[in-house]
Amino acid sequence: MNQTAGPNGLAHTLLVFGVLPRTPIAPLTLSAQQYRVKALQTARREMEGHVARARVRVARRAPVPAAAGQRLAPGMEVLVYREPPINEWVGPFLVITCKDKMAW
Repeated sequence: MNQTAGPNGLAHTLLVFGVLPRTPIAPLTLSAQQYRVKALQTARREMEGHVARARVRVARRAPVPAAAGQRLAPGMEVLVYREPPINEWVGPFLVITCKDKMAW
């Protein structure tokens, strides 16, 4: 066990293979590796698209939150959704006045 300890403690590759793998000093530009990297990037983009479409599908089927029908009154604290590039809920903000579905 003492012979399998690397500079940062126990190295799993030493336990499994008995040697540390060689690592190049400078990055190598291998054409096969570049092809695999491009394929991985393409697959990742496609997967992100599929996941995004699935999330939208689920969100469309989800019921409207219970607070959506709540009446706002002056003095209430509310959160505000900021569209991209911020893309998050911010607040709380104090409601000053209300008119129909608008709040200031």
